[in-house]
This record gives sequence, structure tokens and C-alpha cells, in this order.
Amino acid sequence: SRPIISRQIQEIIERDGPIHSEVVLRAVRRAWSVGRAGDRIWGAFNQALHFLVRRGEIEESDGFLSLPGQRVEVRGDLGAGVEPRSVDEVPPQELQLAIQRLLEDVAGQVERIELLTKWRDLFGWRRAGTKIDIAFQEALNALVDQKRIDPSWSE
Repeated sequence: SRPIISRQIQEIIERDGPIHSEVVLRAVRRAWSVGRAGDRIWGAFNQALHFLVRRGEIEESDGFLSLPGQRVEVRGDLGAGVEPRSVDEVPPQELQLAIQRLLEDVAGQVERIELLTKWRDLFGWRRAGTKIDIAFQEALNALVDQKRIDPSWSE
């Protein structure tokens, strides 16, 4: 089954990457009509995943999987009938890029709370929460550190 699972992993990453490994596992489980990931499922998935990483066909960083050189795009809310990804399932680079694009759209002329609201709405998060607030601040700080936005946003 490893070649089939490996191909499924690659196809999912090609279509949706960078993507959290847990999301890939859920998609593979659905494809195999498996309700939960027991030891055998975890083992087969991890074996296929590590095989792909060793061969350099995919890259893994902080739980996120991508193809070598794959560009980050803002995918935001995936639409009606699709559950929004949790903030933990969105790559930090995508969170940062979303903020940067929102600021570009308004030429930086927006209040912090309005930026946070637009950013949350983009990803389909209807409520504020500690994890979301922390991710927002971390994304702002990273953008400031990378000199991609004005330092006043890290306050």
C-alpha cells in the first residue's frame, strides 16, 4: 500500500500544499474509508511520508508538507460546505502573506482591529480566540522581522 499512499500524499500536497500533515492524513483516511487512524494506519502513512521526504520528493517543516520549491498562496476560506482550517493547520507563511496582501489592498491605512477582523474573515474564523490572536501577532512580528511591513505593526 505504500506506493498508493505515497502517490496520494503527493497529489494532496501538489493540490493543496503547503499543508499540515494531519490534514493530509485525514484526506488519505477518507480515500481509504478509514474512520480513525490506528497504529497500522499511522504506521503506513508515516512510512510513506518518510520515504517521500528521504527521496526529496516532499519537504517537511514544523508539521507542514510541501513539494520542493512550492510557493505559498493564500487559500483562505475554502468555501461553502468546507470546514475552515484551524489556525494550527494554516502554514505560518500563508498567515503572513494574507496580512501583507490585506495591508497592500488598503495601502496600510487600517486600524489593527480591522486588520485582524479582515484576516480572520479571510480564513473563515468567525470568532476571535487566543490561538488566533497569538497567530496574528506572530505573523505580524515575522513580517516586521523580515522587513516586509512597517515596524509599527509589531506593537
